[in-house]
Formats: sequence, C-alpha cells, structure tokens
Amino acid sequence: MKSVGGVAKPAGAMLKGEMAFDPVVANAAIRTMNAAAYTVGNHFPVGSETGMETTVSPKIWEDMAGFEAKLAQFQKDTDAAAAAEPKDLDAFKAAMGPVFKNCKGCHEDYRIKKN
Repeated sequence: MKSVGGVAKPAGAMLKGEMAFDPVVANAAIRTMNAAAYTVGNHFPVGSETGMETTVSPKIWEDMAGFEAKLAQFQKDTDAAAAAEPKDLDAFKAAMGPVFKNCKGCHEDYRIKKN
C-alpha cells in the first residue's frame, strides 16, 4: 500500500490542479494502483491479524467477505482506469474518480485512523 500512497500524492495533486497534468505520471499511478489491487489481499491471511504494528483494522479478518468485495471493486475500478489510458486531465478525473472513491471506502471501513 505504500506504493499506492506514493502515487496517490501526485495523482491527487494533478486532480486538484496543484500539479500540471502529465499523462505518463497519471498512467503510472493507475498501473501501480491496479497492481496493488491484485496483490494487497495477499497480505492479510488468516493468522496475520496480530503481532504487527499497523493501522490495519481487525475488521478485515472479522469481515473478510466484505474486504474481498472491496478489493474486487478496486480491481474493477483500476482495470477500467487502465483501459481508459487517460490522455488529458478530464479523462484522468473520470478514470480516477471511482478509484479514489473505492480507496476512501476501504480506508473508512478497514483502517484505523491515526491520531
């Protein structure tokens, strides 16, 4: 997820107009998020819910079906964004809107807020 956080910053900056749109950076962000969508679930096997310092909520293991549904939606959203290959800011906004909405929803449900 650190890779997703790393690409979310410039992607968000482009979406907010704080950084000029760059299609190479935009599509790299999408590809990074898409790869994470297919691998992040592997980091939460049964038995891994304790013993580590993390902001991951125990809800992942308590509601694995819900978590897996969120991951499936993240995969779908990032697949669509990757297929769109946005070439301008408007297309990037359209592609990333569902991706960031999915990220937010998962964080709200399955992440412990830092103080």
